Amino acid sequence: MSLNWREIDQVLDELDLAGAHIQQIMQPDFQSLVLELYRPAGRLTVLVSLQQGATRIHRTERRFKKNRTPQRFETALRSRIRGGRIVDVEHVEHERIIRIDVRRTDTLHRLWIRLWGGAANVLLTDERNSIVDAFYRRPKRGEVSGGRFDIENELAGRRGGSRKEFEVRDYAGYGSLNAALDAEYSKKEDERRLEQLRNEAMKALREADRRLTSRISGLRAKAEAAEDAGSDRKYGDVILANLHRVSPGSERLIAEDWSADADTIEIPLDPRRTPQENAERYYQRAKKKERERTSVAEQLTVAETRREQVRGQMEALSSIESERELRELLRELRDEPRDNDTGAKGSADDAPGLRFVRHGFVVLVGRNARENDDLLRHHVRGNDTWVHTRDYPGGYVFVRSIPGKSVPLDVLLDAAQLAIRYSKAPPGSSAVDLYYTQVKYLRRAKGGSIGLVLPTREKNLSVTPDEHRLRAIFDGR
Repeated sequence: MSLNWREIDQVLDELDLAGAHIQQIMQPDFQSLVLELYRPAGRLTVLVSLQQGATRIHRTERRFKKNRTPQRFETALRSRIRGGRIVDVEHVEHERIIRIDVRRTDTLHRLWIRLWGGAANVLLTDERNSIVDAFYRRPKRGEVSGGRFDIENELAGRRGGSRKEFEVRDYAGYGSLNAALDAEYSKKEDERRLEQLRNEAMKALREADRRLTSRISGLRAKAEAAEDAGSDRKYGDVILANLHRVSPGSERLIAEDWSADADTIEIPLDPRRTPQENAERYYQRAKKKERERTSVAEQLTVAETRREQVRGQMEALSSIESERELRELLRELRDEPRDNDTGAKGSADDAPGLRFVRHGFVVLVGRNARENDDLLRHHVRGNDTWVHTRDYPGGYVFVRSIPGKSVPLDVLLDAAQLAIRYSKAPPGSSAVDLYYTQVKYLRRAKGGSIGLVLPTREKNLSVTPDEHRLRAIFDGR
């Protein structure tokens, strides 16, 4: 609720602004203006809010951050009245229009604060009421630079009417009306901000749920497609058992099917290949499907687990009362891995280098400078983990982050083995020193070669090369 005229009167009486010096001016958003003042009684911060339904002026204890780039009106005020002294304050005819006269050296400027719900504004004029600038530029009202603020015209339609008899609202437990307004409106602002953050988080959670559901559906389809690896292996066995029946250039083999009720089986052949090559092609297809089946199973577990987490977060969202927790959740969701972050080979074919899935975590390996650079620029995010050998050049290894989970030691050690494998560390080294950090702590080397980065906040790791572990990583792809 906006302030009524009696409340504005009391606020101004309590503030006693005459004689105060303007030390700083801020426009933290598109509906607020903040004046930091100094007077013999001490420092104070005055908030002017033009928010519809909550237009007001009062002292505040809130702290506001300066914008990196000052707003237009903020800049105009700083250039003309910052450092000036307030010489007079008037609540004009109790019409919720406040005039603040500010003198700096020999120049007088006026701040006109109009706290009308549908037409709230703050205007800076010279002493003849010629407009220097306005918080909201409104050409139809003449509230633009070079226009004139005609206070008589503003009041003309309001004089002579019956004045409503307002009362100052009762705020028990506060030492002053200014303190009460600051506390009550800050509470409402916190509640509004919390609700806004909840709405943003719910939107992000629903999007994550939709994306994960689609992902799970695709993975299940892949799992079904990978189930027929046994058929390809059987085709290879049948071809090798019937080499004598395959003529050069044959496009198919019809042979006895000893593993089914049917008498014969028909196997397509590539006429450009030998029988042995055709058999090997079916064996390779079978191995690929078996690898995909293992990989897809891991990916499916990760995606289903994450979807359950998301749905649990949706249910718990209404009970979160901490702005910090909501912002943390939003940061997590905005860094939520996309489809190619949960191990889908098909959706990450555009990523250079090698790709592995270890315990549900996606590991990407760049094998040369160009792959390293491409991965850094297009395929990893700030919370992902970067692993690299300390004393030898080589490929970058990245472990994609999963929200809410830290990278397990086993995954980190697997990444270290891959970093050693694709580095120039001498074969047979007893131990290799590595370091790791998050991608957001990497800084590109100015003038350096392509892909070169300088890590900060790095942690050290000393790992013994392990061929058995490395073979297990490749076999589990």
